[in-house]
Amino acid sequence: MEKEVVKIRDETDVTVLKAFLVFNQHILITNFFRKGGNPAAVAFRLNPAFLTRVSTSIFPITPHGIFLIVGRDFWGFHVRFADIARGGVRLIKSNSTAAYRRNASTLFEENYNLALTQQRKNKDIPEGGSKGTILLTEAAHVLCVDTCLLY
Repeated sequence: MEKEVVKIRDETDVTVLKAFLVFNQHILITNFFRKGGNPAAVAFRLNPAFLTRVSTSIFPITPHGIFLIVGRDFWGFHVRFADIARGGVRLIKSNSTAAYRRNASTLFEENYNLALTQQRKNKDIPEGGSKGTILLTEAAHVLCVDTCLLY
């Protein structure tokens, strides 16, 4: 594949292609290819080992599981630090395009830190910490309850 990538002249195209290659290498399971109806959302369980390639200072502890969920009116993450974990879900609404962009750019890092905080709070119980985040599109604010159910 690397031989094919070097043939591409546009730098943006190369960057996007390489990002998809890294993404595909870290998918553990997905419902993308599931047969039987249209799913409400597409979900990907990612190998959390990719975080060590990003930054061990930003992500000091590798989680047990990372899930990316993409729906028509939302996208989000679920991060857990143990196979059995508890924490909750945070619904994020943006009041403007600028706020949406800001929320989107920090969504995973915020999710990771919320789950890590939950992990530290749960240190005295057998369950690990977890947290989910749902970022609504600007048009989806009226669909909050439906979006939570699809997540």
